[in-house]
Amino acid sequence: MRILFVTNPFRAHLYVQVPLAWALRTAGHEVCVAGPPDLADAVARTGLNGVSVGERLAMEEKMPPADATAETVDACDPRGHRTGRSVQSDFGWGDAYTELEDLTTGVREVFFPDSAFDDLVDFARQWRPDLVITDPTAFPGAVAARVVGAAHARMMLNVDRVGQLRAACRDRLGADGDPMREWLGPILERYGSEFDEAAVLGQ
Repeated sequence: MRILFVTNPFRAHLYVQVPLAWALRTAGHEVCVAGPPDLADAVARTGLNGVSVGERLAMEEKMPPADATAETVDACDPRGHRTGRSVQSDFGWGDAYTELEDLTTGVREVFFPDSAFDDLVDFARQWRPDLVITDPTAFPGAVAARVVGAAHARMMLNVDRVGQLRAACRDRLGADGDPMREWLGPILERYGSEFDEAAVLGQ
């Protein structure tokens, strides 16, 4: 079986996937890890096959420095007011829908430009994975899986923030609009598919 892992642009997220990826490879499956060019060296050091998708993100330039003060962090992250708790009824932005909007905007604008979707779909069409395992917010993996007919699973790192936010907002997504549908819907349509919850939450 061919298994494609798709990671977010952070080494910590990649390293969570590596043990499972190696276990599957050791069991005889073909494994490949997809991520932004920024992670190419880190992927290579894991010993796994990798492919770069999208453009360089330069995350280190977008993050506040290690010695940042609270004022500096607030300037870099205008959202602010995070609770730091994993209790999902206690939203750091004061409202679940606002947090869903903010999460969608952040992932879209910072992590996964359109080029990441196009590159990953092109690679998946050539490599033909049977299973795509993604970081919880690595949505290009969901699109690529849909396009090539592969199964799609998300690999949780901690609480399922996306799933819990969507559950908390379920009654408002129709009336107020669904920011994830507005983002991913046109991309899926471009590839002949339609948006549904599996595109966000996997199978």
